[in-house]
Amino acid sequence: MIDSNIDRDRQDIDRSGGYGGAWASVYDRVFEHGGALEAEALGSLVAPASRIVELGAGTGRVAIPLARAGHTVRAVEVSSAMVDRLRDNLGAEDASTRARTTVVDADMRDHSETSGSADLVACVLGSISCLPDPADREGVVRRASSWLAPGGHLVVEAYDRATAVGRFGIEPLPVVTERPDGARLTSTYRLDTAADTWSVAHRWEEPRSVTQFDERVAFVEPDELAAWAEDAGLERVALLGDWYGTPYEAGENPLWVAVLRRPA
Repeated sequence: MIDSNIDRDRQDIDRSGGYGGAWASVYDRVFEHGGALEAEALGSLVAPASRIVELGAGTGRVAIPLARAGHTVRAVEVSSAMVDRLRDNLGAEDASTRARTTVVDADMRDHSETSGSADLVACVLGSISCLPDPADREGVVRRASSWLAPGGHLVVEAYDRATAVGRFGIEPLPVVTERPDGARLTSTYRLDTAADTWSVAHRWEEPRSVTQFDERVAFVEPDELAAWAEDAGLERVALLGDWYGTPYEAGENPLWVAVLRRPA
């Protein structure tokens, strides 16, 4: 049993860019603000009771608020540890929210939906950046585009290369975040310009525990993503620097948000 759990965790980490059991155990504490802001912004793009697919749903911080709001959500996540936490979180919701949420334990690189079956596909918080191969990232965008009904939206949030290069450089840089409750997050950023990747070693400290975990991400340029989507029949309607609607400027924010639409 121990070996099986270790093998599963290694597989989770390898497939998801680092999101294994350690990450899953503290993910909701690290992101204690939840995903209400992202869910509200995504919900504004669709009509009530819409059909939504989230790729890289994690512990459900965005998928669950969307389901609470009345949408039907398919939450796709490759990390088994994150799926377990997502199901635990969903179990604490009311019956109607649970009924509107389907948890799909699958790799976004392989997952498929029926053509025209979604009003919104979301891949946020840098989930697409966890795919190291550009061909895989392009494939996800093309397949997700095909799932959209006329007038449907694809929303992708990815890490900004210019910000990583400008703020962190090539030398490891630790960033410490102190919480009022005594918790502390130390994140050490390492930029590999040759591989065009960014890795972060995290150390989460609470009064009685210490958890360490890593993440590895690749970069995709907004125009590169837009070209993939446009080839798949979508048009870009917005490129933002955050979820408050700020226009994107390279080097200003850690992540950018692209909003694309299938013409009605």
